[in-house]
Amino acid sequence: MLFLAVTLGFFVENQREHMLNRSIEKKFIVSLLHDLEKDTARLNTLINIGERRSIIFDSLILLLHHPEPQSQSARIYHYGSVSFFFAIFLPNDQAYQNIKNSGSLRIFHSQDISDSIGRYYTLVQYLSYYFEVFSREVMLRYRSVANEVFNGQVLYQLDTAHQDFFSPIRPTNSSPLITSDEKTLNKLSVEVYTLYLNNYNQRLRYKELKLAGTGLLSFLKKKYHLE
Repeated sequence: MLFLAVTLGFFVENQREHMLNRSIEKKFIVSLLHDLEKDTARLNTLINIGERRSIIFDSLILLLHHPEPQSQSARIYHYGSVSFFFAIFLPNDQAYQNIKNSGSLRIFHSQDISDSIGRYYTLVQYLSYYFEVFSREVMLRYRSVANEVFNGQVLYQLDTAHQDFFSPIRPTNSSPLITSDEKTLNKLSVEVYTLYLNNYNQRLRYKELKLAGTGLLSFLKKKYHLE
């Protein structure tokens, strides 16, 4: 009888611990799903911004090679000022970091769940770091040449006159470029092309990440019957 009582007590305790772990796991998954939904919304925004920036970069390159660039200075300032800004993806990973830092990744009742979540956040970490570093590098190169072409006061007036960095107000007058030297303008157009390529690659990777995120969302909702 004593053996039976001890065994039963051990079984009850195991069941209690199992139920507690499942409850913690379910709460974490719900929080994780909210983070993934926010990631997907943010990626949609960044992809749309990237499409707009692609058009801007394309237009700016053409204008910089116009036979009379000073006659297009208002439009060059317009597109050139937008090109000074870039947006990067900052993931919503609080739920994942909380469970990871607490050492509780083992609470998942299935290895494929743990693996799928781990793969997604490994991809997030890699792409976030890569694009932050590379985007800053190409932007610094663009800015180093842009100061040879653009008047800082005109750029400042543009910056303080608009609310949306990606849709600035054009100068009311045709503010002249600092130079119309063909070599200098060509050097700037090369840097704009680098921004264009970075933006193109970024959009592709963001679409890849969005696909991974929506796939993980569907997988987890099915696994935990949250659809």
